[in-house]
This record gives sequence, structure tokens and C-alpha cells, in this order.
Amino acid sequence: LLLGSLLALSSISFGEVLEVYNWKVIPGKGQQMLNTMNEAAEIHTELGATVGIYQLNVGSENQVDYVVRTDDQASWGKFKDKLATSQEWAKLWTKVSRNPSGELQMSLTAVNLDTSKKASDFTTPFVYGVWVWDPSPGYEAQLLQNFAKAKEIHESLGARVEAYAEGVGGTGSYHYALLFNNWTEMGEFFTQAGTSKELAEFNAGIEPGGAELVRSFSGSSVPN
Repeated sequence: LLLGSLLALSSISFGEVLEVYNWKVIPGKGQQMLNTMNEAAEIHTELGATVGIYQLNVGSENQVDYVVRTDDQASWGKFKDKLATSQEWAKLWTKVSRNPSGELQMSLTAVNLDTSKKASDFTTPFVYGVWVWDPSPGYEAQLLQNFAKAKEIHESLGARVEAYAEGVGGTGSYHYALLFNNWTEMGEFFTQAGTSKELAEFNAGIEPGGAELVRSFSGSSVPN
């Protein structure tokens, strides 16, 4: 299964690269965590990355995602080399280790399936919902086709759609994300989606058992 996933991904070109660090806040240290993340964001930005801090909502347990974005895999590699020799980063990491404000739950890399998307496309505030799909063996190509068709429909209903493939730290799942300027827009989208004949027909035509929904959650960006 792993080999099949790697072979499928090898034929796909990617754009924006993510490193996602999911943290669970230690009770009473929420503000300290955000302060620390803002300090980290300043360092990472100076080293060439774009940083997003996201407060998870439904589908989480008091968790915050710290997301480092680079334009592509070459930019990601240059950023990692700079980070490895950054004295400012080493000092911050030492300080945080002595007085932590959160517990790291997981980390993974992911790549945007749209090669035109860059890190700078994600600098404005937004709210979002994410659906994580685990394809059955041999179903990756069909899943990506379904993503493409769903994107056409969902964007016609007012959503912005981004799709990602998991890399290191992941399990081969694919993330389908709906982005909006605010919660009101998200609510209006779901109202329209619930009455969309085109969307209903598309959902009815999806092959049962081709992919399993393993997780879903929502959240919003935190100013930094």
C-alpha cells in the first residue's frame, strides 16, 4: 500500500508545501502558547517561510495548528537548512523547553495538489473546514478526480477549495479543505450545498468503499 501510494504521488506535480504542528494547550497557558508561536513565526518568516496559526474548532480538543508554508519543495529545503543553523531559533527552542505551554500531538508535511498555489496565497485571515480521506488501494486516481469535480461544484457555491496530499509524518491520506472569509460565509455555503441538485447527483455517483473519511474538523486563523 505504501509503495502504491508513493508511485501514485510520483506522477503528480505539487505546489505549496506545508509543515503542520498540532499542539494541545496546557490548561491555563493558552496566551503563553500564542505568544510563543508569534515569536516562532517572526523567526520563520525571516528565514523565508509563511506562517499561519490556526485555532481548531469543532473536531478538536483545545488544539492549535502551527503551519509553516513554503512555495515549493526547493524553497522548503532551503528554509530547513537555514533553520538548522539559526541561533535565534535555537534560543527560542531552549526557552520553550524549560517552560512549555503545550504538548505536541502530531506533525506532518503536506503538499498542495494545485501547482499554481504559493505560500503567499494564505496570508489573509480565513475560516475553514477539512475532510481527511484515506483511499482504498488503487483508488488514489479516482479520489483525485472526485476532488477535482467536487472543487468545481463547491467553488460555484461560494467556497475556496484546497486539496493536499500527506507526506512525511502522514499515512497517505488526502485533505480536502473548504476556505471562507468568515463563519457567516461558511454557513451560507452549506445552506446552498444542501439544496444543490448538481452536488446531490455528484455525491450519489461516488463509488461506495473507494475512500474512507477518517477525520473532519474546522478552525480559524489567529492574527499573528
